Amino acid sequence: MNIYQQVYGAIHEDLASVFRMLARIHFLMDDLPQAISFQKKAAIVFERALGVDHPDTIVAYVHLGLYCHSAGQISIALRLMYRARYLTLLLYGEGHPDLATFDTNIGLMLHGLKEYKVSLRFLRNALNVQIRYHGDESVQSAMGYHLVARALANTGEVHQAIQEERRAFGLYSKMLGPDDVRTKGSRDCVKQLTHVAVEMQKKVNEARIQREQTSSVDLEFLSQMLHHFNHPQMETGVTSGLSNSPPMPVPSSTATIVEMPDVE
Repeated sequence: MNIYQQVYGAIHEDLASVFRMLARIHFLMDDLPQAISFQKKAAIVFERALGVDHPDTIVAYVHLGLYCHSAGQISIALRLMYRARYLTLLLYGEGHPDLATFDTNIGLMLHGLKEYKVSLRFLRNALNVQIRYHGDESVQSAMGYHLVARALANTGEVHQAIQEERRAFGLYSKMLGPDDVRTKGSRDCVKQLTHVAVEMQKKVNEARIQREQTSSVDLEFLSQMLHHFNHPQMETGVTSGLSNSPPMPVPSSTATIVEMPDVE
């Protein structure tokens, strides 16, 4: 690194590449503070040497975001990922294949923050990009289905999550075989989601039965009360004194209305 600085100076793309490699080494050694420090230098040098909208600069933002996420700096990581995605959209539009990577990373970060609905939007978009470039029957699409199923399960759409996970399991089984780790994981996920759906349906049925029983008890009580008030003689055996009282006088239609005087 010192030789690069002496030959090229402080601002050169090769020096930024050295910073990036050093950041990668420290990241693999679980030295996250040094990894973030070197990757930050790499991003700054790439910005100065190549410009903010250069592909290498965008990749530097992505790597810095991943390192920050590993260090627990979630908000900074999300801002970096959003910036990388925004620059990619400005340069290449919606059809660039790297958008699947950006949206997957953003979706997983939001999933960790329990922002499941927003996460689902990004994961669905990533799946659509994977299908567009790799086809519906590919390992990349299977991973997309799996991630979408996880997001759906956390939003409460368990039945739809089972459908998406079954698609992933079918693709994994077809392309990787039944003994692959991803195939086994997807099969276990289908079983777990099915169990959750059964338990949820049981609770719904129990709540419906309890509601019906409560309504039947309420109707029986109401019927008894109506019978009591409409037939008091049958209940007590005593004639109410109100029945012997003279009827209330009914005002005639010609009765005059007395108006209140105006108060000054």
